[in-house]
Amino acid sequence: MHLKKRMFGVALAGITLMSVMTAGGNAFGAATPDLDAIAQADLTTTQNAIAAAFPDVQFSGIASTASRAGYSEKEDHQKLVQTLLAKATPDECFAGVGVNYPIANPTCPTGSQPKTNQGYAWGMTQTPGSIWFGTGANVQCLVEGTFLQQTSPSLNADAVCEMGQSMGARLAGIPAALGDTRPPHAFRYNQVAKTNVDLTTGLTGADLTRLRGTVGFRAAGTNGHVVYFAGPSFTGISLFAFDASNSAFLGSTTLSQYTNIRSWLRNGDQLYTGVANRTGGGSILRFNGTTVAPFAFDVVGSSIDGEAANLAVHKNRIYVTTWPNKGSGAAPAAVSSLWMSPTLPSTGLAVANAASWSKVWSVSSYEPDQVVAATYGGGALASFNGKLYWGSMHVPYVSAAAKWYVYGAPTNQNQAIADVLGTYRAVSLFNVDDFSAARPKVQLLYGQSVMPVYDPNYNGPVGGWKIVAGPMG
Repeated sequence: MHLKKRMFGVALAGITLMSVMTAGGNAFGAATPDLDAIAQADLTTTQNAIAAAFPDVQFSGIASTASRAGYSEKEDHQKLVQTLLAKATPDECFAGVGVNYPIANPTCPTGSQPKTNQGYAWGMTQTPGSIWFGTGANVQCLVEGTFLQQTSPSLNADAVCEMGQSMGARLAGIPAALGDTRPPHAFRYNQVAKTNVDLTTGLTGADLTRLRGTVGFRAAGTNGHVVYFAGPSFTGISLFAFDASNSAFLGSTTLSQYTNIRSWLRNGDQLYTGVANRTGGGSILRFNGTTVAPFAFDVVGSSIDGEAANLAVHKNRIYVTTWPNKGSGAAPAAVSSLWMSPTLPSTGLAVANAASWSKVWSVSSYEPDQVVAATYGGGALASFNGKLYWGSMHVPYVSAAAKWYVYGAPTNQNQAIADVLGTYRAVSLFNVDDFSAARPKVQLLYGQSVMPVYDPNYNGPVGGWKIVAGPMG
């Protein structure tokens, strides 16, 4: 079954599954709702499903931005000039799902066509005069296979997901959900010479083997001397290091005690990153690497209860958003949250600060449905004009799958549509002046003041959806 992206966009937010989708196997189960039918449902069918699920609510259209009184796009927005600097090129020949990939010599042979795998520009960092960026291959397939557990091959005019029929799955034993993964690439774009150099083409031996086992270079960072590319792998986190001055390869390593990495933060000459612990929860690492020993680091944050995701400095503290922790071993389940470091010393955080982080906010302060809350991811954050801003991330259909896992799969299409719509959340955006203040005030900038919440006891034993006010009003 191929999920058509007509209702929601797709963004890969991690390789590990949400907690509600891991225990007990496939969350969709034998009574899998027809997601194709849901995505293609016509307006009348959808309206009828809404009316049945939310009988007491009046739904009306929302005026477009351009039609609002007094609105002027020219006044509100500056035009951004875009220049194409680099573009992914075909790197494989495709002759059909489940067919071994033909060899180009130099073009793809008859009966096959060029295929571009490296279609996702992922981790990125900058040094004077250069932009360094990594890639992820066939990310839309990884989303379907991991988050949505849809591993049937799909093919259309734009993309193919071979899943378990890929060469890697058939010949190398790669799990079907990751069957379309390919080794990522790392590039250095010279802004002066206008050249783009692939840094991974000369790797050999153990470094090449490690590259082949890396799902993608999701994170990139630099301390001024060393440039790091990092990403999840089949055995932990892969790190590759390059000399910032001349692009020389400095080495690679795998940190098996961690399972994911999303971003880096440079603060002066200090370089930090957040990771997901294999044992649950997350950690904040400070890299002290040099060109001689690039992978030296200290754990400066160890009390994070979720997967550490994005970081920012605000008023001399580091803040980090998290992704939910599924709850395993000694680490309890935890929803996405925002954590704050102690005040930064002039020399930066040290091992002694590791247990001094504090949770200052969680999505439960906004989302009234706790099943849906468990599927939120912590988004980007930034300090601007004296305020800290942060947002949420939502992988399509995961919240509906969570509802089906907890309360059981729907028995008809109308119920499935109602569940998809009832659990759907757009991104939300918040800000605050200072969480270290005595009474910090969090402001909801973009989101919902009321939301659908599923109540299994609503309408007697049938259960149903209610519209309730969110905790933030």
